[in-house]
Amino acid sequence: MSQEASRAGTRLWPNGANFNRVFPGNENGPLNDKLAHYLSNDLFPICDGVLDMHSGGRSMYFIPSSNMVWVSDPAQRVKMIKNMLAWNTDVHMIGGEQASTNPYALLNRDAERQGKSVSTGEFGGSGYTTPESIKIIKDGLLNFLKVFGVLKGTADTREGLGLKPAEIVDFRDPSGFISATHAGIYENCVPLGGEVKAGDLVGKIHDFDHPDVAPIELTSKISGVMAVIRGYPPVTIGDVVCVVGKKFSSIAEMEKVAG
Repeated sequence: MSQEASRAGTRLWPNGANFNRVFPGNENGPLNDKLAHYLSNDLFPICDGVLDMHSGGRSMYFIPSSNMVWVSDPAQRVKMIKNMLAWNTDVHMIGGEQASTNPYALLNRDAERQGKSVSTGEFGGSGYTTPESIKIIKDGLLNFLKVFGVLKGTADTREGLGLKPAEIVDFRDPSGFISATHAGIYENCVPLGGEVKAGDLVGKIHDFDHPDVAPIELTSKISGVMAVIRGYPPVTIGDVVCVVGKKFSSIAEMEKVAG
């Protein structure tokens, strides 16, 4: 939403604002607040759905996937599941509200609060694109518009494309989020998509100034699959370094086991 931020390779506006943390905005505030206020108060109320695409930023790298927040309204949830599946990604990820973040300051949560059908995804990360991520986004966007009735034609399904059923990764459990306990250089020890058991080593933090000191080892609290890894090695205390989610074969299985 900010050309200046894009040119500078940052998610922050020139005034330091993170646009995905300023909703519902303020019509009397700076430009980013005015724009958020316009979206929240003028555009969202008259639209049927919101498409919010992400790429993990610079610091994280996600399994390329469509995803959604598991909202409490069953009717809204059904619409969002339909939109999520329309991306036809190999993996769909189910998340909860972001820890330490006002959920309604996020663009997608502000739209969800208004009862809108939201479709979003994390298509990679670390500040770069790949042919795979671009194809997922282009194909998924066209399919989403067909599902929503904006474009004519029948929407593709994984079955129709000859693809095996997608996997569901549930990362609603806060225990799956692993944060840096020290400042330093972070080393990923489990590949993206790798299986993890509770107690397994997932990463190491190396001391900036004392390479002779043994690295700090971080372990997983839960068993699952490595859904997100660190894409930018320097870390400070509290930075999320990886996320472990629980893998399921379908939404129905996830609901039966995890609720």
